[in-house]
Amino acid sequence: MEGCDSRSAIINPLKSCALVGALYGMVGIQGGLVLINGPTGCEYMSVGNLDFQDCRGYGQAKIACTGVRESETIFGGEENLRSCLTEARQVYRPRFIAVVNACAISIIGDDVEGVIRDLALDVPTFYVDIGGFIGGMIDGYHAAADVLVREVMQPPEQTIPGSVNLLGFMAGSYNWMNDLREARAILSRLGIRVNAVITAGSSLREIARAPQAALNVVLYDEFGTYVAQKMEEAFGTPYVGQDLYAPVGLESTSEWLHHLAQQLGLDRGRAIAREEKKVKAHVLPKISSFGQVRLFRGMNTAIFADGSVALALTRFLVRSLGVRPVLLGLKSVGPHTESLLQRLLAEEGIHPRVLYTPDILETRRALEEIRPEFILGSTFEKLIALEMDPPIQAFVHVSYPVWDHAIVADLPFLGYRGVSTIVQEVLNARTSLLRVSGTPYGRQWDLSRFDR
Repeated sequence: MEGCDSRSAIINPLKSCALVGALYGMVGIQGGLVLINGPTGCEYMSVGNLDFQDCRGYGQAKIACTGVRESETIFGGEENLRSCLTEARQVYRPRFIAVVNACAISIIGDDVEGVIRDLALDVPTFYVDIGGFIGGMIDGYHAAADVLVREVMQPPEQTIPGSVNLLGFMAGSYNWMNDLREARAILSRLGIRVNAVITAGSSLREIARAPQAALNVVLYDEFGTYVAQKMEEAFGTPYVGQDLYAPVGLESTSEWLHHLAQQLGLDRGRAIAREEKKVKAHVLPKISSFGQVRLFRGMNTAIFADGSVALALTRFLVRSLGVRPVLLGLKSVGPHTESLLQRLLAEEGIHPRVLYTPDILETRRALEEIRPEFILGSTFEKLIALEMDPPIQAFVHVSYPVWDHAIVADLPFLGYRGVSTIVQEVLNARTSLLRVSGTPYGRQWDLSRFDR
């Protein structure tokens, strides 16, 4: 429309709605079923990301939908919900059911709690009372966490010395299963017991016993700090990690582990040093040659991810590869994102443009104005980059949502093994420019004759 400000006409967020956050907060719990009380389109969009991320490898994830139509939105969907709950119990035989509302049901005001109460199924059935329009993905995740703290967790009869809960993991986050396995493996090698992972990868029984842990450990501030605060209020469980860099990259991983061991009263300095030595011996020879250094030194780079991952990843890329961050897109922010960002800018002496929870239009405008050479982000940023003239070809997937890249191999981004993964992905993306710009080192090599 002529004279219409496109910025006010529509907002296309880079992250999903509260429904998806609530869904992902519950679907990662083993043996459960999440019932989306809404239209099938809501299920399709929510499940699609899980399919690409996990290739059905996360086999216990069960998601169903009540298939709300026009008739339910006009006359009410309570009877439809009652029928779907009964059938879901019989068909899937889950250990628990979680009902999450789509926008339509939240608007008409069905008594979902009343249906669940009157039906009295023989498995625990929870209701996450948040419609998609109520907020963003983080709001939905926090609502799911509220249900777990309020209705599932039990006051501790004992505290298990040296044990921790991991907070901040969420099903659907990019590469979350590989990262979770790596976190468990590192802590196991250091003799630290993982009591429960909230909200991904643990059973309902393990989450019920989560308050028995000696310490809650926040890996990702945006999702984990809220849960840690609620558990401290309800059960007195102390927490750490919320104001640290996420364990992404060599230095951030070591600092995170040293801090955790110190809080638990453990001396793990030598063990951490051994882990560092192994990864350095493996990775450094591959990036220390003159040619490889030239690939990255001063390369204008844009990074789009949740705040905790974006900041830790930026730190690693600057310190280890010498890239020049020119654009940071913080897709979600937590209570400590800003202070950690200011620390990063001061310590590394970098001055990127920072976008806070940008939408697609803001992202597109920033990429067109700055035109970085290299982008790390999601499918959204990749599509925008490829539509530009000329397109930005060098790209690595690091954040939600990803619909064009399946995960099969066990390659974490987190921890010491993640260092190898990040370097490999970044190196391959950079060298992919061979066909675009002559060579990744510049234009001094003319390979066009090989095309004849």
